[in-house]
Amino acid sequence: MKNKNKILYIVIALAIAVIFLSGKAIAKQIDSNQIDPIDPVQTVKNYTKVLAPSLPEIASVATPKKEEPKIVPQAQDNTKYIEINLSKQTLYAFENGQIINSFLISGGLMGATPTGTFSIYSKNASVTMAGPGYYLPGVPWVSWFTGPYSIHGTYWHSNFGHPMSHGCVNASTPNALWIYNWAPVGTKVIIHY
Repeated sequence: MKNKNKILYIVIALAIAVIFLSGKAIAKQIDSNQIDPIDPVQTVKNYTKVLAPSLPEIASVATPKKEEPKIVPQAQDNTKYIEINLSKQTLYAFENGQIINSFLISGGLMGATPTGTFSIYSKNASVTMAGPGYYLPGVPWVSWFTGPYSIHGTYWHSNFGHPMSHGCVNASTPNALWIYNWAPVGTKVIIHY
């Protein structure tokens, strides 16, 4: 019975140590504006990223790197359109059958960005976006493509290439401005994994 108690105490002590270390790492990320303390989804999503530097040997065993096939976007036709590959977290702008611009974006966490074929239906130079756990005044260069979803500039993070949003397509402010100026209302937007 004493051995079982010792093992139980050791397990509890290890759990407390992991919670303490991950809490310190999350606090460090909050202090450096890498994550939003108000957004629990983002905090949970980043939890494994927070633990990985503290426990590299476990992280490398738990998340083996698998080889992904290289996916090259192909022109759909000769018109102007936008293709967003959520697996690559990349936006491609096509014109006359050629990619004329591409850049990293941040799509929605846990599949929150809708997939399918849409069209830009409205544009705003600046809007306030708000929802559970966030309030963002002055979101720049907004190109709406379906319902409440848009491609827009992002001033609150620069972690492009990784899902970060509540469903919109986050782009750097200069890239969002480029899309805003280049893509008129009616431009096709294709989103897929």
